[in-house]
Amino acid sequence: MKRLPILILALTIISGGYLHINAAPYLSADIVRDGDQYSDISMLAEFPLKFEGPGWIIDSGVAWSYWSWNEDWIEYTAELNIGNWNIGLNAINHTTYDMGLGNDPEWYEQFEIKIEIENTLTGQIIVPASDTEENNGFVNIDLLDGVYTVRFTWLNDKYEPSTYRDANIQINSVFFDRLGDYGSSPNDSNSNGIPDEQEVDGTIDLDGDGVNDVQQDDIKCVNTVIGDTQVGIKTSTIGASIVSLKSINPNIYPVTEDKPDDMPFGLFTFTINVDTPGGEARATAYFSEAVPEGAKWIKYNQLNGWIDYSEYATFSADRKSVTFTVRDGGLGDADFVENKVIVDPAGAGVYVSTDQPDPKSGGGGGGCFIATVGNEDAF
Repeated sequence: MKRLPILILALTIISGGYLHINAAPYLSADIVRDGDQYSDISMLAEFPLKFEGPGWIIDSGVAWSYWSWNEDWIEYTAELNIGNWNIGLNAINHTTYDMGLGNDPEWYEQFEIKIEIENTLTGQIIVPASDTEENNGFVNIDLLDGVYTVRFTWLNDKYEPSTYRDANIQINSVFFDRLGDYGSSPNDSNSNGIPDEQEVDGTIDLDGDGVNDVQQDDIKCVNTVIGDTQVGIKTSTIGASIVSLKSINPNIYPVTEDKPDDMPFGLFTFTINVDTPGGEARATAYFSEAVPEGAKWIKYNQLNGWIDYSEYATFSADRKSVTFTVRDGGLGDADFVENKVIVDPAGAGVYVSTDQPDPKSGGGGGGCFIATVGNEDAF
């Protein structure tokens, strides 16, 4: 079976979107596509223009449009290596038909742009609108090796007939900038593998061993982006170490019939290093509150979607921890590669709809499953 590129997202959440807003151009990225270097487009507009109708105009290194009502999109493609990436665009307001009124930021403040990666909705980026200055907006994403297509759709056109003011987005360039290793965070100022905004205080002891978790090397803890809770991941296997942990809003992943109705702690993605390719690690997730009765241990990856991993996880009697095994390149490893690095987005999921099917099983046959998940056709 052909392997598809895997997409795992960890985005900054601002007012319900996933975005970074910057009133300046984004410079010095690893990969840059000029606006006219698109890989696919919904529609080309007629040029010279009639000042009406949908589509994109490709002209002199840029792509621009007078029209957002038709939700026309434009796509850019790049081959990316595993890591943490900023992906976005530099744009300016193309004001060919403004009657010389000049820049008026109060009239039109920002471009709102839907961004999709590999046909999975990832959110909305905001770019400050200016007639004279190029600005940028981007998402921060953890990605595995693969060729990725990014689709941009401008959403908020505006036109004022009395003054002929017109909002017209012009994409000058699209950028792909690798910031660091997979699971790293651009907001990790102390380089401990935890985003600064998710750091717990020094009094947290989720594993209950009498030692504050921030003082231990074998556990990492975060404040979750869903609810007022904390989650920690601890390894107990010799030669395995927890490298990073991030809390993720599950809403960044697609809604399908097997997606849980509720994930009370959200999802979290963690990275565990093992000392040999194909090595296994036993880990325990600790919660500051009890996981609801009936909740399942759920994983997500782009190839298989939502996966019920409960067969390979054991909840404690008080349901404040769950222990599971993950294997490099196989059981629980989202990149399917034996590279001594296990990447694992997971969380507790609750199903309340009586007519909703259970998520796909992680496999069957106990030990036989562990022996086969490393194959291309498994998991």
